[in-house]
Amino acid sequence: MKRILWIEDEADTALASYKIPLVRAGYTVDIAGDASEAIELLREKQYDVFVFDIIIPAGPRFGASDKNFVGFDLLEALVKGQIEGVRRIDPNTVIVFTVVNDPELHSRISELGVNRLFVKSLSGSSVLKSAVDDILGIASEDVGE
Repeated sequence: MKRILWIEDEADTALASYKIPLVRAGYTVDIAGDASEAIELLREKQYDVFVFDIIIPAGPRFGASDKNFVGFDLLEALVKGQIEGVRRIDPNTVIVFTVVNDPELHSRISELGVNRLFVKSLSGSSVLKSAVDDILGIASEDVGE
């Protein structure tokens, strides 16, 4: 079973319409509500796909919480392998799924090698599942069989 880590402070509530198709397709979806929780989960488990929100809380162990884009800071540190006890993540396994529609920030994300970025308000509920399927090389109809 493929495992997804979704780093999103609202995934359990406001974004259920995006999560439900993933679970129905047979994916295991772990939710981290802040950067500190994400690091804990990454130290405990291996993941196949990572979904990042850019605006998340830092949590008690991820540095200064006054930054606007903690999710970007976490993504950058993970792609560069800068977090002790956590293996570097491949940017090809990352989906950025955020409300932030800022071309400069999108450019910085692209510079990390992440090429799947979706703005929540502009994306339908099937876009996230389709992106996960694409990363895993699974045709949508093959999932769950």
